[in-house]
Amino acid sequence: MGSAEQLVRGRRPSAGRPAPAPSAAGWVLVVIAGLCRSLLLTGVALASWTVVPGLVGLHATTVMSGSMEPRFQVGDAVVAKPVQRADLAIGQVLLFDDPDERGALRMHRLVAARGQVLTTKGDANDVRDSSTVPFSAVQGVGFLRVPYAGLPAYWIRTGQLQPLLLTGTAAVLLAVGTLLDRRFLTGRHVAPDSEARRRRQARHRLAASSTLVLVLLATAGRAVAPAQASFANATSNGPSVVTGCWDWPLRGTLPSSALAYFNFMESSGSTTVNRVGGTSVSTYGTVVRGAGTCTTDASPFLTLGTAGASGLVSPTSSTMPSGGVTIASWFRTSTASGVIADLGNSGQGSTGSSLSSVVVYLDSNGSVVIGVPTAVVAGGVVTVMTCRSPSGYANGTWHLLIATFSASTGCTVAVDGTTPVGSAATNSSLVNLSLLSGTTTWWRLGYDTIASAYPNRGSRAWFTGDLDETQVYSAVLTTTEQQAIVDRRH
Repeated sequence: MGSAEQLVRGRRPSAGRPAPAPSAAGWVLVVIAGLCRSLLLTGVALASWTVVPGLVGLHATTVMSGSMEPRFQVGDAVVAKPVQRADLAIGQVLLFDDPDERGALRMHRLVAARGQVLTTKGDANDVRDSSTVPFSAVQGVGFLRVPYAGLPAYWIRTGQLQPLLLTGTAAVLLAVGTLLDRRFLTGRHVAPDSEARRRRQARHRLAASSTLVLVLLATAGRAVAPAQASFANATSNGPSVVTGCWDWPLRGTLPSSALAYFNFMESSGSTTVNRVGGTSVSTYGTVVRGAGTCTTDASPFLTLGTAGASGLVSPTSSTMPSGGVTIASWFRTSTASGVIADLGNSGQGSTGSSLSSVVVYLDSNGSVVIGVPTAVVAGGVVTVMTCRSPSGYANGTWHLLIATFSASTGCTVAVDGTTPVGSAATNSSLVNLSLLSGTTTWWRLGYDTIASAYPNRGSRAWFTGDLDETQVYSAVLTTTEQQAIVDRRH
């Protein structure tokens, strides 16, 4: 028979009594521990997006520069999937071998393709990339953006140790916080001889979880290849306002001649903002906000005149520019008639103008027309100068119009980036740019009176359809500036 000391050592420890319910202070610890777990799991989930894609044949990359802002921010992780040449489409974001830097990657948007040769452009850049890309250099097409997940990689590769250390410290503190409610979750008091064992186990779990988080951070920094969303030519950045569909108030820097720019990003209300100057502009009649879709990369837009009703945007006060004018807008309609934009002498809601200096409208054949009065009498416009696109654009799909006019060069109109159809001003004195001199005028979208002198003006002056990215400039834009509008899409 053993000694009393041996009997004590051989005795099974008592299970103990049930633990009391947490006090008020205890519940605070439970809540804090739960929040720590949630934050820690979120961080681990974000970090895993930089590691897991490579295990299933995808390509994860970290955005390292700002030429794709604001759709992609520095430090975002972007997952790209393999793509066949036949599946490429204009507007897709491609990850490809940088043609200007051996061994580097670049992530830009596809804006043109001819055979196996691709042309790309950064969203924040004013012009296309100077170097074309062979399809063989394409690593994949971006299909998933994980905000901030690539920041550890960005910090490591740019030598920014301070935010990396702060993030690692925060991860360890969160891991410690997950243990604050351990005594309440065990459900029982432990015997004194097992308390030391419990504490050792808790320290081991803390060390393991902290190590896991730090390893994930380090792995994310090394496993994700950096992609330069680079500036391969002259560039400028627009404001970074990220939305659910990757749109923003101004797509790059606008030419200095910009008078009005409407992207119709508002989700509700009876006003829309002229992004040049930031002033609110009233809408009248039947106006419906189109939410757009992230799937097709279409931004929000404005629908006017649904079900035969009327709607317009007005007023934006202005004068007829002496140096000419450029009007650009995306439009979609199935109705072959209606004013898209004009400068008239009425800004009061649905009251039509008695005189307009310039009108862009859709005629009865579905052609886009820009018209300017060349002779006016007391009864109104007598003759006009017009430029007309080919017909058939009232077909229910999105199109981009760019119309210009000046007294010295005449007018032009182009749709979807095609070669402009023009008409020279053979007698510049005939075209009177000061018809409304001394009179307050307004740019109006979606409606105004169209004089009978304008050919094929259609049955309705109200535009029935969708508008997006509508813009007005006080000059005839250069070919490069017009191409930038085409490249920005909508």
